[in-house]
Amino acid sequence: MRKAITDVEALKVDPEFKSLCPALEADEREYLQDNMKRDGCRDAIVVWDEEGIIIDGHNRFEICSANDIAFTTRRLKFPSRAAALDWCIRNQLGRRNLKPIQVNYLRGKLYNMLKADPRENLKVGQENAKNTEKSPKGQNEPSGNATQEAAESFGVGMSTMKRDGGLADDLDAVAESAGEDARKAIYDGEVKATKGDVKKLAELPAAAAKKVGKVLASGEVASVKEALEQVHEGNGKEPEKPAEPLDPVDAAIEAGKEFDRVARHINAAHKMAQELSTA
Repeated sequence: MRKAITDVEALKVDPEFKSLCPALEADEREYLQDNMKRDGCRDAIVVWDEEGIIIDGHNRFEICSANDIAFTTRRLKFPSRAAALDWCIRNQLGRRNLKPIQVNYLRGKLYNMLKADPRENLKVGQENAKNTEKSPKGQNEPSGNATQEAAESFGVGMSTMKRDGGLADDLDAVAESAGEDARKAIYDGEVKATKGDVKKLAELPAAAAKKVGKVLASGEVASVKEALEQVHEGNGKEPEKPAEPLDPVDAAIEAGKEFDRVARHINAAHKMAQELSTA
């Protein structure tokens, strides 16, 4: 179903769905915006019909909203939020310009969803197959174990899917402890990140994770490893408060103690010199 629309308030942007869609590079966004200003929005924005939530086309929606460009919507029906998320993830995995960590994360999110309730998600996959004329990659109707079906459709083994599931959990934990900006910097490829470094960040205590998150969001480091090292070395710590000045009386007492200590050292040195001269 396609519908021309200009009222942007009629659609909803859900953070969970938007987080699955990689952001455009600055030059990519500028190029897309120039094209849309000239030619209009040629591709429909895909919407979960029952809820009015955008499930594909977030970048186009933002550009249309900012520039008062009319657009069309393609509305799909889903029996549940899980079904809509399933479609969104598989649709994203059908794109060719994803970074490796984005592929790993999306596969991991799907694996974790299917693992949580494989029988229900088999139904989800069957329902989603009806929502597209040409199914996104991995969208073929399942006929067996849901996670195994997904692994085979993406051309990877179950061990890879499990590792991806761990990465997805870790990156979601980063969003909780270090902040969504930190997760986004990693997911969008703004900083380099190995699975091991993401896991280390996910396992940090909340206070330390927030400090690493601030470093990542600042754009001053090139990798998660560098941010972890910076905070570990103390560069990410809050500056220490200067010591409060002593009361004048206490200061005089401390000065006297220091004078006595220096005098004792001088007397001891003088005595030693005399002993050496008479030896």
